[in-house]
Amino acid sequence: MWWLGAASDGPEPYAAVQHFLGSWIGLLLLFGWSVALFYHLCNGLRHLWWDIGRGLELSSVYGGGWAVLASTAALTIVSWAVGLSHWAH
Repeated sequence: MWWLGAASDGPEPYAAVQHFLGSWIGLLLLFGWSVALFYHLCNGLRHLWWDIGRGLELSSVYGGGWAVLASTAALTIVSWAVGLSHWAH
């Protein structure tokens, strides 16, 4: 929201936000938010699977938990790799 608000306020506020988001703390925050986004997405899909009555056995529950963590890591790494490769050009 800060970024969108700054974009609507003009070039100077937008440049300040861009500068912050490009700093190490800004990148760390963006990375953390992307991890949270992908974890929430993957775990939401897991819950939808449970809602239809699938994967409720204890071994499936544990396996699904590990799958959520692995897919969260994979999606985060891929999105950052693609994003950084586009940013470098």
